[in-house]
Amino acid sequence: MKRFRSQAKLKGDPKVKKILIGLAILLFLPASAMAIPVTITDPIDNFPGANGTTETYSITVDTNPELLNISILTNQPQYEKSFFETSYADVADLLLDLSGNGAGWDYAIPLVTHDSFAAGRVYKVTSVSSGGLPSIWETDEVPYRMSSGTAMNGWSGKWTWNRIDSITMDSNPDWNIVYSQATWSWNVFGQESVRIGWATASCMNDITDGHVPPSPVPEPATMVLLGSGLVGLAGLRRMFK
Repeated sequence: MKRFRSQAKLKGDPKVKKILIGLAILLFLPASAMAIPVTITDPIDNFPGANGTTETYSITVDTNPELLNISILTNQPQYEKSFFETSYADVADLLLDLSGNGAGWDYAIPLVTHDSFAAGRVYKVTSVSSGGLPSIWETDEVPYRMSSGTAMNGWSGKWTWNRIDSITMDSNPDWNIVYSQATWSWNVFGQESVRIGWATASCMNDITDGHVPPSPVPEPATMVLLGSGLVGLAGLRRMFK
């Protein structure tokens, strides 16, 4: 009789209930919440552009569905043409190649509003343009901007240009360009490897090109969560006995 009373008391203990709830949350915690940011670095050194350096240091993508974020470290400013300027280096579009097969660029996210394309919106690319300027590097596979495309309904976000250093010809990034407040999730690409390309500016003199793997969340992390939950539940069962 005492055994059954103590068992019933244990089951009704608020602390035990809290432990059970915590273990349940841990057990079923979405793996996407542990998404690992992927950083694509630029191997090419600084190169003077039309209006100063257009060096890009890295592009980091956090594919967490709830916190989709793209961060670019660069010296490329958000140019605005003044009355006295006859030419300047336009900011290029961020381009995405689904499957990463190099067969063509599928989506574009303008960093600045140009033509009929709004900054931060995602477009299905119809055609791309090099801006009429060839790349000074060995490859010209990454174009400058899309020339025609269709807006993806509900796919939008906001680019924020954060100045982190004075505009100088040094080796430090001057801007951290952040894409946030996304209304779409990276999961729309499924298990595809997505190639990212950015020509930085119309002079295309600092191309950044790399891939985001299809599963940035490692399976071992999921197994650890599952194992922790099972071990905890097994321990509670022994307590009841």
